[in-house]
Amino acid sequence: MEITIGKAQRGLSDPLPGQAYVGRPTALGNPFAIGRDGSRAEVIQLYRAWLWQNLQQPGSP
Repeated sequence: MEITIGKAQRGLSDPLPGQAYVGRPTALGNPFAIGRDGSRAEVIQLYRAWLWQNLQQPGSP
């Protein structure tokens, strides 16, 4: 399965088929913040690694 991380679009009430909203308040939301944890590019890279690791865990959301 391929996972693509993209920017959420405000105003979309429901994700398109095959998409899921994974915002900060959700179980798989990005725990890293620009500035505190690095640049935008660094934070995205940290989140990709963190998300992949979490998705490998049995019972992961």
